Amino acid sequence: MEREAPDGVTGCVQQLNRRVCVKCGRAADSCYCHLIVSLNNCFVPVVILRHSDEVKKPLGTARIAKLSLTHCQLIDGVDYSDSLEFQSLINRAEPARLALLYPGINATPLQPLNLDQMKARVEGGDNCGDFTLIVVDGTWRNTREILLANPILQSIPKVTMSFPVSRYTVRKGPAEECVSTIEALAYSLDYLYSGQGAFLRLLDAFDYMVDYQIKRMGQEVFARNYLK
Repeated sequence: MEREAPDGVTGCVQQLNRRVCVKCGRAADSCYCHLIVSLNNCFVPVVILRHSDEVKKPLGTARIAKLSLTHCQLIDGVDYSDSLEFQSLINRAEPARLALLYPGINATPLQPLNLDQMKARVEGGDNCGDFTLIVVDGTWRNTREILLANPILQSIPKVTMSFPVSRYTVRKGPAEECVSTIEALAYSLDYLYSGQGAFLRLLDAFDYMVDYQIKRMGQEVFARNYLK
């Protein structure tokens, strides 16, 4: 089982018969921390609602975002009615300052930020974040479960965008347009920040994790189970 350490804790610990990175929670030989870079997303803080089922999954991607983004809150669970972190998020922000990244007929397309305007606001002492982007992390079944368990999420404006074909080749999605949480964040933040490319570096650790998993299973097993 992989466990995540508190932020700021680094190094490896011996866990049964293997060494485990206390930062990313992965076995030492699959650690991706050397590819983690600090990315300032203060104009668009991120909150990830991670389904409880995802916490122990070795191929979960929410942790990459938590380790990389300077303004990223990770909240685990399903029903957040008793979560002080979640309730604080909902109560402190105006509805217009929240956006749920989730597809649907009522979802509006993301629009790039006016970076010059944002910088001027910050220099003028205004709040750094333009709006908080909420992302639900889990399988499609998991994400629907979270939405149903937390009706307040239905009142938050939904935003969406078109994504490239997923690079998450060691997981099967229900449709071609489905992407992992880290891919959705990388592409969305890159678009919001006018395609400057910095946030695409979120995919470096992700690609490394996927490639490592393919090497572990072998090309033959990978081809048989994951390639069309």
